Amino acid sequence: MIVFATVAVSVLLTGFLVSVAPLLGWFDRREGLEYRKPIEENIPVVGGAAVLGAMALASYLDPDILLPWPALIGAFMLGLIDDVRRGGLSPAVKLSGQITVATLLIVVPGSGFADHSSADLLTMAAVALVAMNAVNLFDHADGMAGTACCIALGQGSAGLAAAVGGYLPFNTFLHNRKTFRESVPLAMLGDSGTHLLGVAIAVTPGAAPLLLVPLLDAARVMVGRTLRGQPFWEGDRTHLGNRLAGIGFGPISTSLVVALLVSPPILLETVTGSAESRPVGLVLSVVLYIIAVLSTRGYVAPALQTREAADRPPSMPLPEEDDGSDVDPQPGGDSGPAEPEIQVSELREELMPPRGGDEGKPRAGLGADPVLSGPSEGRPSDQIPTPPKPAGGSRHPHPLTGPGAASAAGRGSVPETIGESD
Repeated sequence: MIVFATVAVSVLLTGFLVSVAPLLGWFDRREGLEYRKPIEENIPVVGGAAVLGAMALASYLDPDILLPWPALIGAFMLGLIDDVRRGGLSPAVKLSGQITVATLLIVVPGSGFADHSSADLLTMAAVALVAMNAVNLFDHADGMAGTACCIALGQGSAGLAAAVGGYLPFNTFLHNRKTFRESVPLAMLGDSGTHLLGVAIAVTPGAAPLLLVPLLDAARVMVGRTLRGQPFWEGDRTHLGNRLAGIGFGPISTSLVVALLVSPPILLETVTGSAESRPVGLVLSVVLYIIAVLSTRGYVAPALQTREAADRPPSMPLPEEDDGSDVDPQPGGDSGPAEPEIQVSELREELMPPRGGDEGKPRAGLGADPVLSGPSEGRPSDQIPTPPKPAGGSRHPHPLTGPGAASAAGRGSVPETIGESD
């Protein structure tokens, strides 16, 4: 009953907030972040508010659900400011806000945590700080963070999992259709939702270990940024979800992959009936994550990868990007455009003039003896390049160099030859 009511409220709240988002201007802000947010459509970031309302109902219906409301509301408000502010919050300001939220777990944890020791509260605050960042970084593709958090929260409370589950359809298969092939989700968690879920996972028993996959992905991405000389806190498009999108995975397929990566500890514990098998399940999650990363190696979602790449002129290809050209660069380090290659068929057409009854007769030059082909039409003789002299000589004298050249020039009749391109 509690699960059904929570799911229903989550669905209704999400749908209502999606409908009023245009009036409130409650959309994901792209200004200054276009290099890693390729979707230009306005997407409501109302998932966090819907989940927060559904969690409130679940905790009211089930007294066993203990939630630190000061920290939850603080995390939601911090993320909301980051969502609606133009360009978002700076990394330093956001980190300061996260530390403040974690401090609230120690100072005012709520009545449900009165029996927790200082060490327990300090540990919970540290886990919350890590979880907020892990969930936030894992929310880089539709369905990823919501699916992972729904599974993780289900370990401690079915009501909390239902609060997230009611939002998930709006982020996976309920989309606004842009074109026949392209669409965008009806709603997103936003930073308000990811920070809220990070705190909820930190205080839910048994949920935090299931954030291993998001933590692995965050660590891999930040190490990669550092090795490329990029600030590790600066977003890009190299997460696992971006790589899955690069091979054509949609939100539903991506959610299934995330469920496969996160679920082994739960499945092994269910099969064996013992919590001691959970470490083995976590190892299996790591192995599956490595396989997923290796399977998508070299694939990136269609978007710029870094802020520096976004500042490049359109004519400059991205590093390690094939522009589709098979033409070798010009010698001598010349970066200018290479001269186009002359195709034989085009050259033959050039040598077949459509003038005055001469159709079908090739001009002097390629494939014909250099004989006079008729009077030139006002072309000065001093602009005609002199063809190279054959090494082995020729049976026919050249009209410009051989006997009779002067008389030919006097008559104004010169051959049309092929010279070098200027």
